[in-house]
Amino acid sequence: MYLGFASSLVRRRKQFLAVPVPGPDPVLTRRVDELVLAIAELQKRSEDGRPQPELSDRLDGVTLRVEQLEHRLEQWANEPLALPPIDQVLAAVEKMVAERIDGLDERLSDQVHAIELLRNASAQTDVLLQKLITAVETLAGQAAEKRATVQPENDQSGIESLLEREYPVA
Repeated sequence: MYLGFASSLVRRRKQFLAVPVPGPDPVLTRRVDELVLAIAELQKRSEDGRPQPELSDRLDGVTLRVEQLEHRLEQWANEPLALPPIDQVLAAVEKMVAERIDGLDERLSDQVHAIELLRNASAQTDVLLQKLITAVETLAGQAAEKRATVQPENDQSGIESLLEREYPVA
């Protein structure tokens, strides 16, 4: 009797293992393996023929528990996978996309602001450069006028007088 019971459990276990189960639970797998080992041990004891005290009471308890587990495994095997509704999936995707777009929009705004600052700095640089060119041209013109009006006896003294003078810088 024990041998038939144990072999039917082993057969049923193989049937349940053939059914694809979503994401095997390691705790459940370990417990099922422990049960199989306990049943195999019971089978081995019964084949040895040694009388076990209170074996029938313990066997009834184990049989009841195994039937409960078999029933629960059948329920799990027949239950469809619990998938969230498409509306929830779409809402989650939309939320993720919205967060990414907000981040990109913020970065783009920062870059536009930086570009505006660079344009203003470039315009100011152009204005200052134009003023510098005008000041240099004015200075060169003044130096040419001075040279034309004053004819020094010695070219060396003319250069020294130009170097000693202070010229206005714009």
